[in-house]
Amino acid sequence: MRACGFFLMFLAAPLMAEEGGRAPALSELHAFIDGASALRARFTQMSYDVNGQLSEQAEGDLLLARPNRMRIEYREPFAQLIIADGRELWVYDPELEQVTVRRQPEADPGSPLLALVQPDRIEEVFRIEERPGPPGSAWLRLIPRQPTEGMEYAELLLIEGSLRAMHLIDGLGQRNEYAFSNWQRDPPFSEAEFLFVVPPGVEVVRADQD
Repeated sequence: MRACGFFLMFLAAPLMAEEGGRAPALSELHAFIDGASALRARFTQMSYDVNGQLSEQAEGDLLLARPNRMRIEYREPFAQLIIADGRELWVYDPELEQVTVRRQPEADPGSPLLALVQPDRIEEVFRIEERPGPPGSAWLRLIPRQPTEGMEYAELLLIEGSLRAMHLIDGLGQRNEYAFSNWQRDPPFSEAEFLFVVPPGVEVVRADQD
């Protein structure tokens, strides 16, 4: 599954939280998200193996809608569609003519996208560290409070109040780096974008069956 671990680095001690208990960059992230019922963006993905060698490069589109819906559509170098409809998670590979489906957790601690679809739960699920980046930017490191197989930690890059990158590092040392562009707050979208209809002839595999 190329994304659902799902975006996205420096040497610095965590900053002190601002008055009120929230780090400045975390406040920027909340300002970026709060009040928006949906977010849409373009992304590019660079995947690296445990030796730091580039293993895959891809690009696509991302759509998030509260409370817990997500659509990730890879366009290059080959198509893949991932839809979280609030109840189930669908991963469709047109080339294989196969879709894998499993129950969607209410809040998947293995995905830092929780920070975008349920921002009020960020500090509940993650331990947060902050460090400065280049002028006008800051990094947030999200470390799961409960161990998760798919992610050791994630790092979010905020530049002038906008989320520009996310880095995911798993327990094996593999890294996925995502860069975002063309963010839209409350974009027009159809409910059908979060509905997966199985195409004729496509095999359905239930990943959560005993």
